[in-house]
Amino acid sequence: MLRWPNRRQTASSETGRIALPAPDGRRGSGEHEKAAVAPRRPRRLTNSTQMPPAASFAVFHQILQRHVTLHWHEFYELAFTIAGEGSHIVNGLRRPLTPGSMFLLTPVDFHEIIPSPGTTLEMFNAILSEKVLEPELYRLLFASPRDYARGVVVTEPHVMAGNYRRLMAEYSSQQSGFELAVRAILECIFVDFVRSWQPETAVTGGAHTSPQQEELHDALVFIHHHFREPVMLKDVAMHVGLSPNYFSECFHRMSGASFQSYLQDLRLRFAMSLLVASDMSVTDVCHSSGFNTIAHFERAFKKKYGKPPGSCRRDTVTAPRPCQ
Repeated sequence: MLRWPNRRQTASSETGRIALPAPDGRRGSGEHEKAAVAPRRPRRLTNSTQMPPAASFAVFHQILQRHVTLHWHEFYELAFTIAGEGSHIVNGLRRPLTPGSMFLLTPVDFHEIIPSPGTTLEMFNAILSEKVLEPELYRLLFASPRDYARGVVVTEPHVMAGNYRRLMAEYSSQQSGFELAVRAILECIFVDFVRSWQPETAVTGGAHTSPQQEELHDALVFIHHHFREPVMLKDVAMHVGLSPNYFSECFHRMSGASFQSYLQDLRLRFAMSLLVASDMSVTDVCHSSGFNTIAHFERAFKKKYGKPPGSCRRDTVTAPRPCQ
């Protein structure tokens, strides 16, 4: 269930801002490629610093004229571009931002936003903890392996903009019944976002799946959203209501890999993206990716990519493209 802030704790529709990492000090002037020269150590934004006390949700209206530096969050972020153009660099890959573009970030995504030279980006952002996503909505969002972080241009941007403005107004005013209104508007926003990715499924719906398939799918989503944490097989099995042994057997049949191998591969691919996108030390990348020891990380990394982490970073300085 949603936990709502007190009336005096909400941001106004005109002044609400996420406390984003400090800009790099330069206005967009064609120099955003030079931003890579500055230190690039992503900052972690937390629920406690970005949401009102005792809340699990917040809405913001952003006016961006400068580079928002590399950061990640412990919450989900659903962002919609109202006006302006720029670049969204997410997990080391650059994507365009244009009016109507929208993206969803999970707690394992890291990103930065760069307005185009001489332009201002106007965006709405809804940030929410995982508890806000009811099971039915969560399953709708992650029923298919879509890369929501890279974004999509929604099919009806004027409708999406209107929904966000209504969401902002309800969240700020907190009039009688605003909890119901916010919940309904947020669900509409998420549904329209999903439909923009795959319109055909909006009419016909997804294929029927067995309870076991749903449990394994929920397990995969859980792993993909929590792999940077000390996740263990028994924890995921408990999350989906299966015994560890049975879950291990089913997971191997479904994915073709053991739980530990699958988890390690996710961590290694995340580490590669982080090495390319930031100048974090190899040790910091190791721990940020979910590994406990640098020795294990370097050994596993070299086995997958054929070279140590530091060497892979040097090789990608001129062509920052994560290894596959």
